[in-house]
Amino acid sequence: MDRTAIIEVLERQAAAWSRDDLAGYLDTYARSEQLTFAWDGKRVRGFQALYDGYTKKYEGVTKLGKLSFDIEHVDFLGPDHAVTVGLWHLRESDHPGDGVFTFILARRPEGWRILVDHNSSTAAD
Repeated sequence: MDRTAIIEVLERQAAAWSRDDLAGYLDTYARSEQLTFAWDGKRVRGFQALYDGYTKKYEGVTKLGKLSFDIEHVDFLGPDHAVTVGLWHLRESDHPGDGVFTFILARRPEGWRILVDHNSSTAAD
């Protein structure tokens, strides 16, 4: 089932981050100039820009923390696109936190990949 395959992509992403595998984490994104990553009022366009930003930001970091997702729903926008909404949680990190996300995934030759990642942190109460 495609829903299962999409959830597996997100589980693979969280597992890669949690084992400090930045390359594995980034592998869940579409290698496309159309890739858009937006968070807290900032935006990056294109896989190479996302890759460069992550590798620069986390250069020398040996422990990324433990990432997990609570997936609220997966809805299909057609046979080759889906939107997933949920919550993210980061623990055991220099910058722990929680937030919300919306991913648009596209079916690619290599499988489902994130094409749009929009997320934000939730404020502490």
